[in-house]
Amino acid sequence: MTQATIQRSGGLWSGRNGRRLLLLLSSELAGALGIEFFNITVLWHLIKMLGADGAYYLAAVLLCAVMSGVLGAGLFDRARPFRRTAGLNLLRLAAAALAVACIVGGWPLAWLLVSSLCLSASRPHLDAALIGGLTTLRLEDAALQKANAMVDNAARLTRIAGPGLAALMAWLGNEALALSLTLACFGGASVLQWRLDRSLDADARPAAVERLPYRDTLIAGFRIAGRSPALVYCFLSQMVNAGAWYLGFVFSAALVLSSAPAGASAGVGAFATASLCYGLGNIGGNLVTSRLAIQRPMHFIVAGRALSAFGYFLLAAVDARLAGICLCAALIALGTPPADLAFLKVLQTGYDWREVTKLYRVKVVAEYAGMLLMMVAAPGLLRLTSPSGVIAICGGAMGIVALAGYVLLKRQSVITPIAVTHDVE
Repeated sequence: MTQATIQRSGGLWSGRNGRRLLLLLSSELAGALGIEFFNITVLWHLIKMLGADGAYYLAAVLLCAVMSGVLGAGLFDRARPFRRTAGLNLLRLAAAALAVACIVGGWPLAWLLVSSLCLSASRPHLDAALIGGLTTLRLEDAALQKANAMVDNAARLTRIAGPGLAALMAWLGNEALALSLTLACFGGASVLQWRLDRSLDADARPAAVERLPYRDTLIAGFRIAGRSPALVYCFLSQMVNAGAWYLGFVFSAALVLSSAPAGASAGVGAFATASLCYGLGNIGGNLVTSRLAIQRPMHFIVAGRALSAFGYFLLAAVDARLAGICLCAALIALGTPPADLAFLKVLQTGYDWREVTKLYRVKVVAEYAGMLLMMVAAPGLLRLTSPSGVIAICGGAMGIVALAGYVLLKRQSVITPIAVTHDVE
């Protein structure tokens, strides 16, 4: 079923679709909040224990996500989207319990790595199933764009609530409590997504099994993407953007703050506060973009990348001043929602839910591949230059992406709408 055949549904919050959308948003908030608690606590623990060498640890986690996104497609595509997300959140629950035991009980770092590997392996399949499942709710185009913005904003809201609560707990001297909250978050997300799957009518419920050989499913998303210059640019853009964010903001900003003099501008609380401001920038970019008609999605993507590049260059110049880091973090984050919402517009108006699932998984794989490449390069870059210099390099990479997009737009290379395909029966 393509988007053209989706039945009209009245108001966005009316009837059963309104209740289903509420379940979807609630589960997304719970799951994303759990991820924020996990990431803030575990990442800081790694930086504190390993310093710059923590990049190798993080590289292993990112490599797991890339491999899972490619090799797991043939297995996870055999389940309905919301049943898949419910099961994967149970896996996250078990991984979070292991992480709590590692940090609170002082277990070896190897067990914390196992916990992080489980969470990273689930990410490509859970996010892809969520976006693909959204297209099965039979919303009309305008309502679907609003639903996309709300789901996207739900995840970004957690970048305020999650780091904010983590910062508060850090100031109070109880970091372990933030990680413990992930147990309730992942458990709640699993229950809500299971209820969402059960709430779908029998005729609206997608087929449980995709009848494609396992080997074909490994490359299906890449094969579809390779047919469109627009999608190729989108995925390369996502790769560089994610890598720059992980190295230029998450990792390098943490190193800058960890070397600052003791006080309110140093430590995990300062890092969580900077992450909170990044979330505020995300929310602002989402609110602005969701009110615009995305008629030329590729223009939105290129403009978003240019804005983020400008933010990285400013971040490289502020050193360890927390106020400056927070402002630059918000500016960098402003550029992401226009690109992400425009990308969803490209997918959901041109492909059916199975193809959306495959292509969104390629997006997540591309993001993790970008982060992996940056983390592998991080120790070498940090031996050559300071963390601020690394941030400037990330800004240069984003600037090149934006310039390449501008050149392609001038040549009309990525403007043509993407044709609908039907690789999946």
